Parts: sequence; structure tokens; C-alpha cells
Amino acid sequence: MKINFSNIWDILFPKKCIYCHRSGQYLCEDCFSLISINKNSFCSLCNRRTKNYQNCFKHQDKNLDFLHFATFYKQPLIKRVIKYYRQSPFIKELSIPLTRLIIAHFYLIYQPVNLKNILLVPFPVSRSQEKFIGYSPHREITHHLATALDLKEKDLINISSPKNFTIKQPHLIKNKRIVLIKLVYQPEESIELLAKTLKDYHAQSVSLWAVARS
Repeated sequence: MKINFSNIWDILFPKKCIYCHRSGQYLCEDCFSLISINKNSFCSLCNRRTKNYQNCFKHQDKNLDFLHFATFYKQPLIKRVIKYYRQSPFIKELSIPLTRLIIAHFYLIYQPVNLKNILLVPFPVSRSQEKFIGYSPHREITHHLATALDLKEKDLINISSPKNFTIKQPHLIKNKRIVLIKLVYQPEESIELLAKTLKDYHAQSVSLWAVARS
């Protein structure tokens, strides 16, 4: 007889919403609906409102071309969800509602999103960090997005330090619209350096989709 250990685990440790503690899901639908979804366009380097998710006039020369993020990190509920996802107790299943937030953002902006020639690439984490967590937070979300939006995904980047990236299979980048997937976005030099590296390998454009912006 084959034992289903996942069912036994659910019986011993039933799923409860991390916010309201209702049984059934780690984030129930009622609590999910409390998260405010961003439907505006902001520069990736500052807080200026922009059009078409591009950078403001002061940052047009930057390598990160477009930024989409689903919500703002300052919300207490989203802080808790992200904490439980990337820190103890490391609830991997929270990748699903976090992915849904990005998709909800695209539904709310009321404009068609051109998905042609896009390649989704998870933002890299160090091997030690991934080993400690048990999974890559960005890769899990990337996989769910690729499945939901019928897009291609590829893990192309290794990181050895915040400013040192290694590109795997660089030939896959040429003429592609690269979309980096990140859990929390904050303007930082490392992302701009990574975008420049990808363009050095002839990426057509480099964008970033994030669950939240800090």
C-alpha cells in the first residue's frame, strides 16, 4: 500500500491562513482581496509617475527599460506573506497567491500586454541562500507565471556577489525581451548592472516584474 505522506502532513498540520487563521489555505480568498493592487506606472529608479511603465525623463538612459510591480511592500499583510514565503516557516505554497498578485496587476492596468518574444528569467539568489530556504523564491513564481501566461522560462543567471553575475547560455538572450522576475523590487545598482549585462548579450529589452516594490 502506497502511503500519501502529503495527506498525513495536512492532517497533522492543517493549512491555516497566515493572516486570519481560517482553515483551508495559507492565504484565504478574503485576505487575498484585502491586498491593494497597483495599477499605476512608476519609474524604476524613482517614485515619479510615468506612462507605459517606462522610466521618467531623468532616467531614460538606464538599462532597465520597464517595471511592473503588483503592490507596495509597506502593506502589513503583504509583508507577512512575503516573510512567511522567504523566511521561516518557508511556506513554498505561498508562491501561488504571490504569482496571482502579478497577474491581477496586469488585469487592472486595462491595457493589452505584448507577450511576444518574452523570456521569463528568475532573479538569481546565491546557492547558499537557496539551500537555506529549500527553493528559489523567484524561480517558483517564474514557473507559475510561465504556466499561466504560456511563456517560456529559463534560469540563465548565477550570482556570486551583489555585483557579480554569470550568464548561462548567453545565446538564448539574443533578440529576446528579457523579463526578470523578483519577489521584492527596490532600486539598486545590482539590477541596473544585471540589465546592462543582459543587453551586452544583445537582449532586445530588459524589464522587471515584481510582486512588491519597497
